[in-house]
Amino acid sequence: MSFASPDGVCRAGPPRRKQFVVITAQSSRHTVLAGWAQLYLVFGVKHGIPPEDACAAAGITIADVVDRDRHIPRAWAIALQQHLRVRLPELALSLELGRFFSLEHLGYLGYAVRSCATPLEALRLLARSARLADTAYRDAGARVEECGDTFVFRTRRIPNDPLESVEMALVSMVHHLRQFLRGPVQPEKVCLAHLRERALQAQLERFFECPVELGCEEHALYLAGEVMTQPLSEADEGALQHFSAQIQGQLAALDSPVESLAGLIEARLGRDELDQAKLAKALGVSRRGLQRHLQQHGASYSELLARARRSVALRLLADPKLAVYEVALAVGYDDVRAFNRAFRRWTGTTPTEHRARARRGAVSLG
Repeated sequence: MSFASPDGVCRAGPPRRKQFVVITAQSSRHTVLAGWAQLYLVFGVKHGIPPEDACAAAGITIADVVDRDRHIPRAWAIALQQHLRVRLPELALSLELGRFFSLEHLGYLGYAVRSCATPLEALRLLARSARLADTAYRDAGARVEECGDTFVFRTRRIPNDPLESVEMALVSMVHHLRQFLRGPVQPEKVCLAHLRERALQAQLERFFECPVELGCEEHALYLAGEVMTQPLSEADEGALQHFSAQIQGQLAALDSPVESLAGLIEARLGRDELDQAKLAKALGVSRRGLQRHLQQHGASYSELLARARRSVALRLLADPKLAVYEVALAVGYDDVRAFNRAFRRWTGTTPTEHRARARRGAVSLG
């Protein structure tokens, strides 16, 4: 494959370093598989949006999302999704994306789901491994519950999550079940923990062929037991075992102190809290133990710090309200010239050149 917004910033008065805490912490806390970004880019191409332009509008490059199984900042995927919403206002985006989504976008997890014996096994695997696709599901608590003759897939609402995200996920689940069971699948009920306009609610009800309740405590998909226990058409126990082993390895890497340290560094950029001893304590390990984990994984603190600075800088530069020196301060540089040199090492261009190129790409969209 040839390719794999920042959060809005509202503030008044002169810039101060402390004001960037909310920006970086909210933008950097969670990551997703780059397959999500690829989904939005390919969907955009289908509707006439060049991937280079979509990436420019999101403040990233195509090279950032080439590797489908790599974890990228969640904010990148959200920015691409928001760009689709702006460019394609006539579409019911959650419905269209949910039907367009392919399990291959989830990498090994998607292949394992496809190989499960029954829908129940597939949804339980998704619930257990959801943080592999999107680490926000550590907080959302995806799970499958049995309620009499009905099984319920539930997740809590993720703060500031685009409304389309969970709708797309539930649409995709039902869409794939209809494909793999080769027959009608009609949920008993769908619950969404947000409100929507009546027109979209009616479209969702026509797709699901059941009531869609809004403003609920959690997101939930109710499916009859007789549906959940039917055999799936592509069940393959051998393939499931193989892909499940790969998933366990990916989850172990995702949960390792190294990846946790990378996320913690991003969240603390600009807060003068990047002392390695403090970071190790926040992760519940000794400084020496953290260094040992870094060595075992062929990583170094300086590499993780540079990666975090690059990631946050690219997102913040997409916001025209922020001056380059403000972005430099946000990622820990007091000297703009030092920031410019570092940014050129990371990207091959300067912050000003990168921003101008992104602006040209946005203008070309009309």
